[in-house]
Amino acid sequence: MNTQFQYYGTKVNDITAKGFVTLQSFVEMQMSNNNKLLFERIAQAERDNNFKLKSRLKQENLRAFTPCVVVGKNQDNGHTSNRPDVIGYKDYAHIEKFTGLMVLDFDHLKSHDIDANDLKKELYYRYDCIYAVWVSPSKNGVKAIVKIPVSNTVNVFKEYHEGLIQDIGNVPGLDTTTQNPTLSLFQSYDPNPLVHLDPSTWIKKAIRVNSYDYTITSTAPDIDVTDRDKQTVLKIIGTGFGNIVNDGHPQLRSLSIAIGGYVGSGYITESEAIDLTDYLIESHTYLSKGISNYKKTAHQFIKQGQLRPLSL
Repeated sequence: MNTQFQYYGTKVNDITAKGFVTLQSFVEMQMSNNNKLLFERIAQAERDNNFKLKSRLKQENLRAFTPCVVVGKNQDNGHTSNRPDVIGYKDYAHIEKFTGLMVLDFDHLKSHDIDANDLKKELYYRYDCIYAVWVSPSKNGVKAIVKIPVSNTVNVFKEYHEGLIQDIGNVPGLDTTTQNPTLSLFQSYDPNPLVHLDPSTWIKKAIRVNSYDYTITSTAPDIDVTDRDKQTVLKIIGTGFGNIVNDGHPQLRSLSIAIGGYVGSGYITESEAIDLTDYLIESHTYLSKGISNYKKTAHQFIKQGQLRPLSL
């Protein structure tokens, strides 16, 4: 429970770490009543199917955490011309080390007639490798932190993740995007999380069948990215989402490939792109009707788009 990982600010574009917390402090934070009213508003927004409000409340008020990795300067040479030389930049290029923690995420459980508290207990008693498991404020999701060996590469981390995912089986609502170790985990609220103080270690590995090879093979252009460039890219992304009014998947695929191109050139990071597109999908009038599938589409094609870097 003394494992440390980084936390971030409460704004969607705040992608540099503010400091560290221990796993024990993180779990205690989930139990705190300090933001109980805020979480009640988030839960009510979900009950009202107001995903735009729910997403805004989360993105503007809740801290984000990266339990699986510690990120620092670019690991190639400490600095590249198209990556800010800052501590805590949460993307693959800046992973400094893995923590030995892994996240599980289940969402939209009510639509599958699954009781979140029942799933929480089932996971806890079935897997003694779980440090902590808790229910989301909306009572419509479950999240868990699992103990695994400390990985030395992203691919090794994904193999442990896939091993557990395959063991869990086909549980509706399971979000497999947690295979990305730099993905943000938002602050939550559950006064009664279930905790193993001395968990076992999950060691089974597997390789995802038919998974897309996300290895970046092309060379990004040598660009000195300015704040103005970044704001231009963010505006392009926002306008692109605003133009989607029907035919969601084809338009989202094209837009996500372009977003990936900007990631490949260093205007924004992959984690920043994923966090931002998740937020825009959840708050989108049309896309919010199929959040899970649209997120998967966006994540896949952001990865693919990095093979073709774009310049402004």
